[in-house]
Amino acid sequence: MTKHTMQDPNLDIEHEFDSMLNRLKNNEYFAFSRFNDGEVQTLMNIDFTCKQWQLTGHETVAFRQALAQSLCYQHPDYIVGIPCSCRENIDGFRKHLMENYPLHNTRKTFGALFVNAMHKRLQNEFIPAMTKYPIILVANEKANLTHFKKCGFDVKHFVPISHNAWQNFETITKSVQRYTESSNPKKHLFLFSAGPVANILIPAIHKTHPENTYIDIGSCIDRQLGLPEGARNYLKASGWRKLAHCIWHHPTRKNQISCSAHSKTKWQRMLLRLSAIASL
Repeated sequence: MTKHTMQDPNLDIEHEFDSMLNRLKNNEYFAFSRFNDGEVQTLMNIDFTCKQWQLTGHETVAFRQALAQSLCYQHPDYIVGIPCSCRENIDGFRKHLMENYPLHNTRKTFGALFVNAMHKRLQNEFIPAMTKYPIILVANEKANLTHFKKCGFDVKHFVPISHNAWQNFETITKSVQRYTESSNPKKHLFLFSAGPVANILIPAIHKTHPENTYIDIGSCIDRQLGLPEGARNYLKASGWRKLAHCIWHHPTRKNQISCSAHSKTKWQRMLLRLSAIASL
């Protein structure tokens, strides 16, 4: 396969957030699928475990192939979120993606567009914009829909998924496709809090129903879904990553704080924790 290095222009995460927020507010259709650490490790055939899902062993072959196909989907409105460069010298995820998949013409942005320092803007700006849409929700079967609707979301259809839903990704995909074929939704927002199954679902539905918006929101709406928010660093009062703006190629702002702990000493992290507390 032809190798491609990361030669696209430098990006600023605040500007990228603004761009997507404006598209959402202006009813400009798009599909956003995030390939972060877990998804990339799956593509690399590395075992991965987190709160919501885990992938191990040979049974992941079919899922991994489907995940790779979804990454290669091409459409002008398809946006792929990939890992930032903050830890690239350690994990090499971006290098792996660019050398093994035809992403040179794909619209790329930060996979971390909604987390760390951006999480506050997500809650204050992006989520209110999402509530303006009729929503088709694909999320944890334990989600509290009553609570979600009280948060202002206009849910028209709910697709519940279980823990490790990737094991049933084909059944889930066919189920959602049947629903969209029968209901033919237009100008809806498909909201996915479904782990890596979202990455497969988004292209599968978007290619036949492009007149909707598709967002892989992940665990960022756990609070609204009535689910435990977990222990992510940026959600803690002293979590220093709430000050972190991820970097694409090189910093775009003075004294920009990356999301990598490895690039910081113990004392630097302590000072950042104090700054995080002071910012409350």
